[in-house]
Amino acid sequence: NNYVCVGSECSEDKLYRIIGTFKNELGAYETKLIKATSATTTELGEDDAYNQEPDGYLWNSTKGVGNYDDVNIWRYSNLNTKNLNEYYFDTYLTDNLSELKNMIVEHNWIVGGANNSNIYSSNAKEAYELELGKNKVQIGDKVCYSEEDNQTKINCTEEDLIYKDEIGLMYISDYMYGADSKYWNLQASDSGSQQPPYGDYRDTVRSDWLFNNFEWTISRDSYRGRNAFSVYSDGLVDYRDVVNAGYAASARPSFYISSNVVLSSGEGTISNPYKLELQ
Repeated sequence: NNYVCVGSECSEDKLYRIIGTFKNELGAYETKLIKATSATTTELGEDDAYNQEPDGYLWNSTKGVGNYDDVNIWRYSNLNTKNLNEYYFDTYLTDNLSELKNMIVEHNWIVGGANNSNIYSSNAKEAYELELGKNKVQIGDKVCYSEEDNQTKINCTEEDLIYKDEIGLMYISDYMYGADSKYWNLQASDSGSQQPPYGDYRDTVRSDWLFNNFEWTISRDSYRGRNAFSVYSDGLVDYRDVVNAGYAASARPSFYISSNVVLSSGEGTISNPYKLELQ
């Protein structure tokens, strides 16, 4: 019961879901939402100018730094700068959901990502600590990349690790905590090949309300300069090449809304979602 909508029309394409309420960098609480269904080309932009491929969107599609076109730093991601924050926020919401646009606040997105080998062996809490918590990539860690290529590792700067803007994507840990709590100790990459207490993470798709088939997350692979993590169609988490057209995936805008937004009515169900109003 976490469906919400804004305005009088609550059609499926205008439904969002509440991920949770979190403290921002100033200690104030903000509520995080995500689009209930995959964003369409109407919402994210159409044709190769907007990174569209037949099976979805690329995490990055053009040169980030130097002469390489597959950099996995979020501030260079065209899905971030063009699709989410230029087209979706500035164009689509302005023209179609201006009430919602006025509720969205800028947020410091933590985008250092995580080492793929660590994510492979992480449960929900461990994934959170790797992405956002005590084990996240720090300024000065040698897991970012030079301006000449996407392979030579250099120290990460604050610009590489914290990106301030309105729209982002879900984290791996968001997805993992969306499953029934009985799965929170499973590893998101485990297909049942390991011995107990591990299990098949693909079983979580029956209960994970954030599961939405192939979908990008905001988290990069800090071990490889050309990969970012996605949720696969079987429910497992793995990395994908950020620029390879064969690895395009869907995306759902995620964002934080002002603490001045209140629930005015509704039950939070898909048929009777909460209505949001800005005080």
